[in-house]
Amino acid sequence: MSKKPNPIPGNKPFKKGQSGNPNGRPKLRDIKEVLTDLLSQEKNKQQLVDAVMTVVVNKALKGDLKAADMLLSYTYGKPTQKTEITGADGERIDFKVEVIQGEKNIPYKPEQ
Repeated sequence: MSKKPNPIPGNKPFKKGQSGNPNGRPKLRDIKEVLTDLLSQEKNKQQLVDAVMTVVVNKALKGDLKAADMLLSYTYGKPTQKTEITGADGERIDFKVEVIQGEKNIPYKPEQ
């Protein structure tokens, strides 16, 4: 890519310290604001957010697992998974933790 030469040698398009874009880059609207505005509009006497949710519910009822997962996750939250770590054959794992504070080495004694 080559630059276009200035028509007059030594001539610059702007004075020193002057910007070609004094207002700067235009600010973009926040995506949540845009979606809120969009989904609050009405079409056929129904808010678009209601229409979108009706489509998602209908898809879930027809067996669309992704739509069902989305509905359940947003309604009830993601399920938690309990993880238990044990030794071989489910036996207890003993461990020792040492907490170091400054120059002192203080052994940690877990409550029994």
